[in-house]
This record gives sequence, structure tokens and C-alpha cells, in this order.
Amino acid sequence: MSRTLTPHSRLEHFTREAKRWLKALRAGSGDARTRLARALEHLPAAPTLRDIQHALAREFGLPGWTALREALATRPAADPSEAALLSRFLDNACPDHHVRGNADFRRARHTALRLLDRFPDLAGATLQTEIVCGDLDAVMEALAEQPDLARRRAGEPGPGRGGVGQSGDLYRDLGPKGWEPLLYLCYARLPLPAAEANAVAIATALLDAGADPNAYFPAGDCRYTALVGVMGEGEEDRPPHPAREALARLLLWRGADPYDNQVIYNLHLDGRVLWWLELIHE
Repeated sequence: MSRTLTPHSRLEHFTREAKRWLKALRAGSGDARTRLARALEHLPAAPTLRDIQHALAREFGLPGWTALREALATRPAADPSEAALLSRFLDNACPDHHVRGNADFRRARHTALRLLDRFPDLAGATLQTEIVCGDLDAVMEALAEQPDLARRRAGEPGPGRGGVGQSGDLYRDLGPKGWEPLLYLCYARLPLPAAEANAVAIATALLDAGADPNAYFPAGDCRYTALVGVMGEGEEDRPPHPAREALARLLLWRGADPYDNQVIYNLHLDGRVLWWLELIHE
């Protein structure tokens, strides 16, 4: 059965998928081999990347890779309903200062998980969603191709990543908060194994590509920095990031302000600040 070509599908997403599929084949994956056999009438003995790209196109009911590229290029650059879906997902996956208390955080988490379960393509729709879902390989590939993505706020002008249509607007503008990518990682609270396991590696990749360790967004008169997101607590009663100490250590070593007023305020409410003072001293 052919897959559905969704409006937010992007050419580089399929290019990366083809590379991952080929890597799995070369590693001896039976599932990858079975998938290839379903897509192609004549199974090559030693598949190449070109074979895999052809198979991907066939999964969408298209004759080949060129047809897939043309189909993506002729899609509209943006779809309001698609934008709303991605915005809702990221808004709930990365609660900001408007979300307060355990009940609200639980609601946001469950909403994001339900959306991801119903629309699994969300996980690879944009750099932000790849970060939030912990897709380290996808993030590394995106930054290798275009390192300046690490500092670009969603909605800022730029060349995009060659997404649907020629302008890449859909890719750039779907971050509902206008944050830099590092903030999406630090405020994300999705209980996904990959998101927790790869958080430090993704943060390192973003910082290596030029992300600002003091990135922030304004919350009233306050600056909500990457460290604020990692730490949690505060009046919002934000749960700490699962990799809080490792991320905090990384951000400090990369230049985050150790005397961040909002961090100190948030932590002092419960009084458990000794570990943070020791880390600052170190």
C-alpha cells in the first residue's frame, strides 16, 4: 500500500531516511531487507543509495526519485492546518511560563504524546521536533548541512533546509514560540527514551554549531534562559529536565551565566540549592 505524501514532508528528510535505510541494510537488518523487497520488483544483490531512493519513491506510489522530488517541489510552501498541528505539538511538548502546576504539566505532556501517537511524522517534521523527540542522527545531519540552524529562531529569514516548496517557509515558521533550537531541548519534557538518552549529545551538537548557551525568551520582565528550562522548579513547579545535572554542567562549561537570577530564584523556593552552589564553585 502506498504511503501518503503529507504537506510537511521534506526532501532532505527523505534523503536522510534513505541513508538510514541503506545503513540498516548493510548492517544486516532483516526488516530493512523485507521493506526493500516490498517496494521493488527486482531486488538488487548489493543495493546502492540510488536503489533505496527509488524504493522510497515507490512507497509513495511514484515511479522514481525524480518524481518524488517534483511532487515535493510542487506542494504549497505552507498549510495552515499543518502549521497549527505542529505548533500545538511543540507548545505542549515544551511548556513555557504559562503552564503552571503538576496538573497542567501532565495535561501538556499527554496532549503532546497523543498527537505524536496519532501523527508519527511529527517527529521528523522540523529541526525543532527532531530535537524534542531526541533524534540525534537527524539533528547531526541537519547541522552538518547547515550549522547556522543552531542559532536561528523559528520564523527568522534564512535559506531554510530546502523543505517543501522553494522557500522553505514551512520549515522555518512552524516553531510557535520563536525560540532558538537549544531552548526547545531545554524546555522539552516528553517522556521518550531517545529524548532523555540523547539530550546531552544534541545539546553538545547545537553548542558546537554555535548555539548561544545564554539563549532566552522574555517572560514578562524575566529572562527564561536555557538553564532556567533545564532546572525546572520555580513558581510554575516545572519538573526538572531528566538530564538536569549533566545539561547544567554542559551549559556552564560552554559559557552560561552561573549567576542567572531566574535560576537562583526558582531553586530557592524549595531550598534545595546546595548541589547548584557546588556546581557553580566547581
